[in-house]
Amino acid sequence: MSISILTGKVSHVDHSTETSGNITANRGGQIRSAHAWSLRINNRPAIYKSRSTASFSEGDVLTAAGADKNGTFKIVSCRNETTGAVYEAPATLVCVCAGVIILLSLPLLLVAVGFLLLPLGIYFLMIGLKMSKANNLLRVTTSVSVPS
Repeated sequence: MSISILTGKVSHVDHSTETSGNITANRGGQIRSAHAWSLRINNRPAIYKSRSTASFSEGDVLTAAGADKNGTFKIVSCRNETTGAVYEAPATLVCVCAGVIILLSLPLLLVAVGFLLLPLGIYFLMIGLKMSKANNLLRVTTSVSVPS
């Protein structure tokens, strides 16, 4: 799955929020929210998911870095050319976490637990590198001028 750039006018914007988590008996717990946007860029279906919020409106011009999956463009990072807002993936955080998991798994290979953690760390590293590639591709792509 290679990363590519898609630029065009946004239409059919639909936003949803997913909240998940648990609350324990002593009133502790963890609640998480994630946002998802289903939209079209030049009439091509696209999806953007993020833990933080973003702003897309009908008619905005969007430059998105991502990959095609089953006929839908999965956006990894994007820039709203109309508003100037940039939404980048947290590549550094994911790569650092992957590195920590890989480093922890190496000494644990002796007790066989490392064989479970090492593939997980490599998987997260691949995701982090994909995010980094998308962020870099978005940065080097020139901004599109938006007609008034």
